[in-house]
Amino acid sequence: MMQTRTMATLCGAVLLAVAAGADEITVSGNPYKNVLITKTGSFYYVQLPEEGRTLSLPVAEIDASTVKINSDPFYREPLKEKYTANKARRAAGEIKDVDPAFRAATAGGGGAALGLDDVRGGGGGGGGAGFGIPRTAIETTLSQFGFQFQPGPGNTSAIASRPGGSLELLGSPDSLTGIVAKASGPAQAVDGTAQQFRLLLMQLSPDAAGAYSDALKTAKESGSASTSAGGISINITRKANGDNVDMETRITAG
Repeated sequence: MMQTRTMATLCGAVLLAVAAGADEITVSGNPYKNVLITKTGSFYYVQLPEEGRTLSLPVAEIDASTVKINSDPFYREPLKEKYTANKARRAAGEIKDVDPAFRAATAGGGGAALGLDDVRGGGGGGGGAGFGIPRTAIETTLSQFGFQFQPGPGNTSAIASRPGGSLELLGSPDSLTGIVAKASGPAQAVDGTAQQFRLLLMQLSPDAAGAYSDALKTAKESGSASTSAGGISINITRKANGDNVDMETRITAG
């Protein structure tokens, strides 16, 4: 009995230590504790172990005094394991609740977030190579934001054209394998479109979203950039067109 009590006390002490030393951040007045924070470029990427989700937050919009990052593996490793486990559970449909701040952080200034975690691997197959998401599910989700898709030749893609650009979803109806986004117009408008695309990419792969942000900077300086992260290849071309800018982003799985 004494040994059992000692073990329980020890486990409790370890849990309290982890809670006391884990990363912290406040988002829109909501404090987050026991999370994992990575700062890349101009964004904080905040993994929520309990949710199996990741927040992508512009550094400029966060009060730096609320951010606490502890790099000690003693505190981070247990949370990494929990995040990985719950991310798999969410992909399997076992976790359905949606963290309100996640919606706010990924909504891009209003409206609902894309909610791609809710359709990943669900309905319509989606097996084999690709993002594990049916292309048709993405079409349905993005239609809520005004995108009207038309099937491409052989129904191996779907294209939506809008003023100033287009969005093409690659792959068969039951498997998204890539996305091509084109934007033309004033630099500020094109940059805004790029940030909206980053939000979409964020929900496909947080690691790739971070690499995309860095690639955007490179493309602005040199006209093109290629990189890969999180199992996603990213290619960006950007060039001046008179007073405007033309930019194409292509991402593919694998």
